[in-house]
Amino acid sequence: MDNYDAAVAELDNEVPDDMLMDDMIMDDIRCDLRQERQSAERLVPDPQDPMTSAEAYVDVYHTEKDERILHHRAGDFFRWTGTHYRDMDERGVRAGLWQFLAKSLKEDSEGNIGPFNPNRHKVTDVLDALRAVTHLDRDYESPCWLQGHNKPDPAEIMPCKNGLLHLPSETLYPATPNFFGLNALPFSYDPKAPEPAQWLKFLQEDLWPGDEQSLSLIHI
Repeated sequence: MDNYDAAVAELDNEVPDDMLMDDMIMDDIRCDLRQERQSAERLVPDPQDPMTSAEAYVDVYHTEKDERILHHRAGDFFRWTGTHYRDMDERGVRAGLWQFLAKSLKEDSEGNIGPFNPNRHKVTDVLDALRAVTHLDRDYESPCWLQGHNKPDPAEIMPCKNGLLHLPSETLYPATPNFFGLNALPFSYDPKAPEPAQWLKFLQEDLWPGDEQSLSLIHI
């Protein structure tokens, strides 16, 4: 029996009955321990170094294509959904840390592998470290680019389901977590879409009949 199988056996014996884990979570833990031996680094966060645990948590659950998709700004966590950022309930973030650390292992001074055994104190320390790891300065106000220069004016960008639409040029850029925006249209941009006849009729005949100035503001 190697260290990982021993850790699984120890986990089975030591997890208390009243711990908030169902059979599915326990199965996930056993699967992780046995099948991810080649990525043991992420399964051995140091309980004495919460920054290491926070960084591992971000790498596993909040990174896409080497880009971090979780930020902590002005007291709130924001996570990229694929089209825009949405604020996260901190209780949900804490719950995610509990689950991550419950699946993790620690290594003692003699090199023995065992369960991380999270508790309220450890989770709180990692949560504090997570705020630091994902910190985004208040100067970054939505909408804005987080990195890079020579980008289109973020005020001219409309996030859509299929990308970032630059309104003046009607150029569609790929969606990216580098664009910090809190809203997105729930449909895709289609340059070949027909005119919205019913909408135009409502504007021209019901809302602003004969009001060319108002109609011109929305380019009708």
